[in-house]
Amino acid sequence: MASQSQAPGKDYYSHSGWDETTWVDVIAIEYESLIGAYPFDETLHSLSAKLPARLLDIGCGTGIFPRFLDPRLTAETSLQCDLLDISAESLRAAEKVFGELKHFEVDELFNMSIEEIPALLSADEKNYDVIWAIHSLTTVDQTQMKAVFQHLRNLLAPGGSLFIYQLTADSSYQALHQNYAKAMGLSAPAIPYMQFEDSLNLLNEIAWPAEVRELAFPHRVAKEEGATLEAYLQKVVLDSSINARKLFGEELEKYLQGDEYVFPQTVNLIVLQK
Repeated sequence: MASQSQAPGKDYYSHSGWDETTWVDVIAIEYESLIGAYPFDETLHSLSAKLPARLLDIGCGTGIFPRFLDPRLTAETSLQCDLLDISAESLRAAEKVFGELKHFEVDELFNMSIEEIPALLSADEKNYDVIWAIHSLTTVDQTQMKAVFQHLRNLLAPGGSLFIYQLTADSSYQALHQNYAKAMGLSAPAIPYMQFEDSLNLLNEIAWPAEVRELAFPHRVAKEEGATLEAYLQKVVLDSSINARKLFGEELEKYLQGDEYVFPQTVNLIVLQK
């Protein structure tokens, strides 16, 4: 998510044309890999011993991760969830999704940017067993994130967990966005995306030890599926106004392997405890 002044995510999700189904078909491997890399079922089940566990979903988007996770959770797991997103449209979509899941129940909705968390969420009033930011610390204002991380630690209950799932410097997400920014003539702070390495540096500065799970996988789009490739590239750069295939031009050829485009991604999981 982004600051109020920048907010590419807010603008992107506010339009009605983004093709979520196509996007999820391509990137499903991310969520399958994430769920396979960490025992979320065990962690959330143990926290649900004081039913229900309290969850803050930062940059909830349209609730993609909980959709993948819900069928993997044990019967007794119960999560009371606060959803936070800069896009009101995404919040409404996520609320509907959460309402259809077995283990997640929505409590409050916070329509705000991630950078506003220290000012607008009081640790005296809110305490969470679980906080996660799944692919949502991408277009934030990095200069404000140290304060955000410090406040998230305050918002966690004793024994609570914070999960951050974030692209790395080697990810094609980053490379594609930098190429887009160059082609569009964008300047800082629009580039680069905030990445895993940035978060880890800030967490080290506030002396919050992190466990890291490294994940790598490809996104694959058949060469003949031009509309899918267009939707994928627009979502990666959060700009539905462009002709992405034309904009990237020859740059796309480096990802072409036979009859499909293969975008290698590295997206790491950071696990923090209180």
